[in-house]
Amino acid sequence: MRDRGTTILFSTHVLPQAEELCDHLCLINRGRTILKGSVEEVWARFAPPALRVDCAAPDEALLAVPGVAAVELRRDVRVLIIADGTPVPRVIRALAEAVDVEAVEPYRASLEDIFLRAVEEDHAAVA
Repeated sequence: MRDRGTTILFSTHVLPQAEELCDHLCLINRGRTILKGSVEEVWARFAPPALRVDCAAPDEALLAVPGVAAVELRRDVRVLIIADGTPVPRVIRALAEAVDVEAVEPYRASLEDIFLRAVEEDHAAVA
């Protein structure tokens, strides 16, 4: 039906299903729309470039790496949020020079991560 141009409304609390099945999203929190758009638009807005890093260095050392805007813990994984406009390869080189890294790989936020971030931003805006 979708391929024939029919719009299908799919409502779920199971965000991995929405991530897999939907082209456009409308996330609602407490009865209000907090984000909407195509999946690509939502990821561009709420999921900046990031790296999953496995190393023993403290967060302070990782924050000192040029191009690292933040260090976050997401489901027991340390994630480096890359500063706007910073080329990811430059951050990887600087990271390898600054600390002993066991592994580093691109990190793509899940729709659940994005929803939680959007809810936090919404609560901050309302408060």
